[in-house]
Amino acid sequence: MSNLAQLAFLNTRISIYAGKLQPPGSLQPFIESADPVPSDYLEAIGLDLREQEHALSASALEQELMNALIEDAEYIMHAIPAVMRKLLFQWMQRFEMMNLKSLIRCKLTNCSSERARDFLLDIKGFGRLPLEQLLHAEDIDEFMRTLALRDAVLAQKIRAHIGGAEQLFMLEAAMDYHFYAGLLDSCEQLPGRERESVRRLIGRIIDQVNLVWILRYRIAYELQPPHTYFMLVRTGLQLDRHQLAQLAALSDFDAIRKRLPCEYGDCLRDAQSLQCVEFRIMRINLDYARRLLRQEQFHFVRALAYLYLRERQLQEVHQVIKGKLLGFSPQLIRQALEGEAA
Repeated sequence: MSNLAQLAFLNTRISIYAGKLQPPGSLQPFIESADPVPSDYLEAIGLDLREQEHALSASALEQELMNALIEDAEYIMHAIPAVMRKLLFQWMQRFEMMNLKSLIRCKLTNCSSERARDFLLDIKGFGRLPLEQLLHAEDIDEFMRTLALRDAVLAQKIRAHIGGAEQLFMLEAAMDYHFYAGLLDSCEQLPGRERESVRRLIGRIIDQVNLVWILRYRIAYELQPPHTYFMLVRTGLQLDRHQLAQLAALSDFDAIRKRLPCEYGDCLRDAQSLQCVEFRIMRINLDYARRLLRQEQFHFVRALAYLYLRERQLQEVHQVIKGKLLGFSPQLIRQALEGEAA
């Protein structure tokens, strides 16, 4: 099958998948509902949890939702030309980074293997690390030796930041940097037209990550500007190296906001928290992904836009159902969905 024929098949597949995406805010009516699982909504997005409804734990729920995302990604993997598969695999590696972070936290805090397993997600064929070996490593030294056999570069970055549980945020930032650098490297291997469109979407996501990191490191953690800048992914879309260096030198939110491109600065006016900032920028990126889904035809970026939107949809389902399982108030659940106090 030619690349064009494969992309035509992919385009049809994504159009079918897009029918599972619901409008923004569509979960709101279920927050006040007495039904712990909004079955009608779940059916509309291609999920059926009725058999597990009465015995559904928070970890089982998370795995069920991950299975739905993995299933979509696997179908897309089979539908795209070979040159694009590396980037899709790397796109899904973020969940392996989540697993690895969970294991490292458990090793540094002496968490039992049984407890650590509860934090892990089965990502099927998108996993490449030996999680079972890492899980049963006797100590952090054996853990690092095992990891280095599979990914020496990642192991080296982690080893440079392992200093105890109190430095976990620096360790996790280094791992995130490794993930996004790998994503950008995979992007460079795409054909020209595909590379440009995918690069714009990834660049927007990196802008969001960098902005949140700057605010967290400079204002919340009070790190020095050089240290903050060093930890940023310096290849975003609108926030280039020069702008990031300028922003990292500031320690006041309003001063940072005024230096941002209008698209970001305007939407952050009156933002009251870091969570609020993150959600407002994310909503801009979600709107951009929706435009790609509507307007881009026969291009790989449409599939990535779908996965980005699908992941956020499943995250929101997770927040609502888990909040109900744990007995959270509707106000707290709504705040988790919107990033701002109700």
